Amino acid sequence: MDRTHSLNSEALIKSSFNLKDNGKLNDTEVIAALQYMVGHLDTNLTVQGIADERNISRRTLELQFRKHLNYTVSEALTKLRLAAARELLCRTELPVSDISVDVGFSSPSRLCHALKRILGVTATQIRNESAIGSDCSGKER
Repeated sequence: MDRTHSLNSEALIKSSFNLKDNGKLNDTEVIAALQYMVGHLDTNLTVQGIADERNISRRTLELQFRKHLNYTVSEALTKLRLAAARELLCRTELPVSDISVDVGFSSPSRLCHALKRILGVTATQIRNESAIGSDCSGKER
């Protein structure tokens, strides 16, 4: 969707994986895969589909993600989707149902469950933080 394409992919990747300005990710294949993932959050991404898009084997992609990020490809995709959802919750007044579709969750309840389970916050808490002037960066708890 157009809403996710307006997100800054570099900032989203840095915030998702706690990469500091001086701690750049050095693997160009992983960076390219992450950028592809950010650009296609609203689609039904699969690990095999991402590997095919990057023209490498699934196993190679999985090994590179584990080596350079210490996450599986699926875990990285979920982290990116949650970071994008957090941004949209902070910057827009879109309903959670629209945001869940925009970032690739199958339903609003799946998004809300993932926010609570992984980030330890609810969509309402994120919106409330943004209303009181928080930076909405939201570190994992």
